[in-house]
Formats: sequence, structure tokens, C-alpha cells
Amino acid sequence: KAICVALSPDESLAAIGHARGRFTVWDLGHPEMHKRDPRNAPFPRCLLKNTFRHEDVTDVKFSLDGRYLAVATREQVIDVYQVHYDFNRVGVCKGHTAAVLHIDFSVDSKYLRSSCAAAEILYWEMPSCKQRGRGRDLKDVSWATYSVTFDWALQGFWHAGMLSGSID
Repeated sequence: KAICVALSPDESLAAIGHARGRFTVWDLGHPEMHKRDPRNAPFPRCLLKNTFRHEDVTDVKFSLDGRYLAVATREQVIDVYQVHYDFNRVGVCKGHTAAVLHIDFSVDSKYLRSSCAAAEILYWEMPSCKQRGRGRDLKDVSWATYSVTFDWALQGFWHAGMLSGSID
């Protein structure tokens, strides 16, 4: 069962997050091959089946430069893999107090931000996963995607009580 999916920036790879900590990475072939003659395009080929974690994968993202793949799970961690070196794990981002739900890479691929079920947003240096303690230092960073539900740009969007489930 697929829970989430991400395409690499060049659209040649697809990462799919599954239940029970599994994720797979598929080689889709170069997109130009599909455009030229769809009948001769290669079938997707599974490059990686990973079962390192036990809880559901909640989000997967490739960095904009294509170097990293981040995999968020309900185990309150984010695993970071180096794409061009056989998907070796190069970092584990630990610090959330609840299931990590959403992740985003910065446009320059130097940072990752994450939000969790406890309404925390944390920032990480890539690929070391060193936590940046002061998020306000990164308030002017441009993000490649906006799946994190809490952000400097969203201040004032959520009104009192929305996060706790009761709307005033």
C-alpha cells in the first residue's frame, strides 16, 4: 500500500513510502525516452526496497539538486539517503516528540524542515541532520516545496483552536 510518493527533480526516479516503515525507489527511465516513443519506453525497475523502520512512512522528498532523499516516519525520525551512492543513509534527524508528518527541502538543498503531529516545526542541516535550534534564523530561506503546515509565511493563517481540533 502506497502512502506517499515523490519524483526526483529529473523525473527519472520515484520514491514511494509504504506502511510498516517500508519505502521503495523505482528507476523510471529518462523522461525523454517516454516522450519520443512511449511504446519503447522501459518499464519501471525497482532499485531499492528498504525496511529499516517499522512504523508507516508519512512523507518522502528528493532534494532539488537530486543528491538526497528524505524519508519521514511515524517513528519520530527522518532518514536521509544519498541518492548517487546506492542510497546510503547519511543522516538520521531525531528530535520530534510525535510522528513526523511533512518535510520540505530548501531550494539550495542545504536544509530540511519538518512538522509533526505535536505541531512542532524543526529545521535540520543537510546531510548531517544537525538540528538548527533557532528556526527564526531560517525564516528567509526559500523552500522547494510547502508541505509543512507551519511556516513563517503562514503566520496568522491558523486561528486559535484550529490545531487542537476545536474551532472558535
